[in-house]
Amino acid sequence: MFCDEDYKLHESIELINRIQNKYNLKIIAEPCEAVVSEAGYFVATVTDIVYNNIYTAILDASAICHLPDIIHSPYRCEIINGTQPHVKKYTYRLAGSTCYAGDIFGDYSFDTPLDIGSKIIFCDTAPYSMVKSNIFNGIPLPSYISIRKGQAFCIEKQYDYNTFLSLI
Repeated sequence: MFCDEDYKLHESIELINRIQNKYNLKIIAEPCEAVVSEAGYFVATVTDIVYNNIYTAILDASAICHLPDIIHSPYRCEIINGTQPHVKKYTYRLAGSTCYAGDIFGDYSFDTPLDIGSKIIFCDTAPYSMVKSNIFNGIPLPSYISIRKGQAFCIEKQYDYNTFLSLI
């Protein structure tokens, strides 16, 4: 990715220029994720906690609907106050609320136990939640909220059941 610290941007530019000149081409490098790298938060709420060989926190969200790269590629979201499993005192599997068996955000550990109503804040989710979200099993699309000057929240886009009906 263009914005990784170890990415050799200067060398890539030289290579692209060489190819363009040699073959009389115009190459356009799509910035992809670099445009929204380390941007966006996805906030979910714990709706239930069950035990099945591991404590599982059921969220009011869905990995398959809202952050499908977790399911389809080896991507793991960082979350605020959470880390790898078994590093901190309390480990949970974070699961989505659909009937999809693999609707799992991953296993994370926390310093304090989760409760129903606890907020889980996934970081760096703009590349995934903005362009790949989908409706499945009654799970709504995420709302888009921006933070304005003075820390005021502004709802930019919100979806409801009528959105779902308009797509069928």
